[in-house]
Amino acid sequence: MIFEAKNPRHFRLEWDGRRDRRRDGRAGAACAKESHQRCGDRTVHKDPNILLRSLDFHYIAIDGPIGAGKSALAERLAARLEASIVREDPENPFLADFYADRPGAALQAQLFYLLNRHRQLIDRRQADLFSQVTICDYIFEKDRIYAYLNLDDNELFIYQRLYDLLAQDVPAPDLVI
Repeated sequence: MIFEAKNPRHFRLEWDGRRDRRRDGRAGAACAKESHQRCGDRTVHKDPNILLRSLDFHYIAIDGPIGAGKSALAERLAARLEASIVREDPENPFLADFYADRPGAALQAQLFYLLNRHRQLIDRRQADLFSQVTICDYIFEKDRIYAYLNLDDNELFIYQRLYDLLAQDVPAPDLVI
């Protein structure tokens, strides 16, 4: 078993079959028989959520390509962690015009997504995002990638100025999957 946390208070845990070892090589306490079971070449803890409860992740974001299963993973994690979930709103009234190559539609579509994601994350922050675990099926920064792909230089200049203002308000995820 290998576990590595972003939080510096946590350490890397490697199972060598005899005892826990910290990243710095110091040996930890011998594995207590009542809390771990040996299962072939793996160690299984009797409490499968032991690592999840010990983590300091209150805001987890999931990112990946379209159709990769981000929303399904977010739903499963939210159910497992008893967390709230923030889903990307797929409805964008400007997408039809964007796909029809109407001039200016790309900027409208990008601004709609940017403002919608900002509103969702700010609403969660105001509802005390950090009082419980929140799973989000997107990262705020993803919007900028699509903007760079779809906007011309003038549109991108406007978009980037607005993005820079809004990004200051958006909380950074504790963990990105």
